[in-house]
Amino acid sequence: MPAASVAQRARSDWWIQHYNVQNGLPSSSIIDMAVDTMGFLWLATEGGLISFDGRNFRSTELIPGHAPLSNRMRDLVTTTDGGLLAADVKGTSYSVHGFDMAWVQHRTAGRVKVYGSAPDVETYAALVDTLRNPQDQSGAWAECTFIHGADGIEGIVRGDNLTRIQKGKVLGALVLPTRSHSVFQLSGHIYGFTDTLGCFGIGPQLDRTAPVRVQWPTGFNKAAAEWQLFWDPAADEAFLLMDQHLHTVRSSSTGDTLTIAQLELELPKNTRITCMAVPWKENVLAIGTLSKGLFLYQRMAMRTVECGTGTGRTKPITPSWTWGRKGSSPFRPTFARYSSAKMVA
Repeated sequence: MPAASVAQRARSDWWIQHYNVQNGLPSSSIIDMAVDTMGFLWLATEGGLISFDGRNFRSTELIPGHAPLSNRMRDLVTTTDGGLLAADVKGTSYSVHGFDMAWVQHRTAGRVKVYGSAPDVETYAALVDTLRNPQDQSGAWAECTFIHGADGIEGIVRGDNLTRIQKGKVLGALVLPTRSHSVFQLSGHIYGFTDTLGCFGIGPQLDRTAPVRVQWPTGFNKAAAEWQLFWDPAADEAFLLMDQHLHTVRSSSTGDTLTIAQLELELPKNTRITCMAVPWKENVLAIGTLSKGLFLYQRMAMRTVECGTGTGRTKPITPSWTWGRKGSSPFRPTFARYSSAKMVA
């Protein structure tokens, strides 16, 4: 399905491409996004599971040749061994393989929202079995976070507790600071925010916590009612959304300091931002929204050119935007999948 869209200039130094049902996107309600090892951007939407190669959108049959159990998708989970899992609103999980789908499992009320990357499909399936509650008819999803420590130690975070696992064996538990809200991994270090944006670090063995210094931008209001954190375990920056302003979160080389800096870009309005992804070698930020579709932001490069009078002028230029196929060779972006955490006071 062609996805012809029009680039438009934002009020900052970013160009925007917007996709919705009017210009190719099958559904404008995007719940989650992730990227497979081939570079396809996958969108979990209210209208099904969609793949995007930078040029075309494609709806995917969840069970080829059969009617889907549900077209309403809710969660996308990457695994550290290169897998990608999708879950629908009923908690049915599927394994993604290119444009094809392999049905992994079906668990009634097995609704588990996973942040971070699961170690493998088997660990994810075992977690769903552990956390699902067939007696719960409320429709609520259990939430957990996977983090990866040193020496093959994995961590599963639920609430204020971190369970340490190594080669399938439970090593013990670590109690996190009170009212811990979001544990995340950044540049090889592990951090956590409390619901009031206090910050702490977690040791590489996942067995201790320590305070972390945060450098906030001038005038930053930590008392805002709602914030969201978007992160990817392999990335060197995370994103903090608060009061319609997006900030980058970066770690020092020693891991004892986080630096927060505001990005000057105009975000989608009158809708909720649900997910983000970043192409590694492209200066592009992808943002999914609950009701207005997909927004792709590309920072403009600045070049100084010489005029006839010998004076220099600085003008913005936009690098090549085409991600699709060039000739017979596939040319696709590589995205990082950013998990999100939301806090409402």
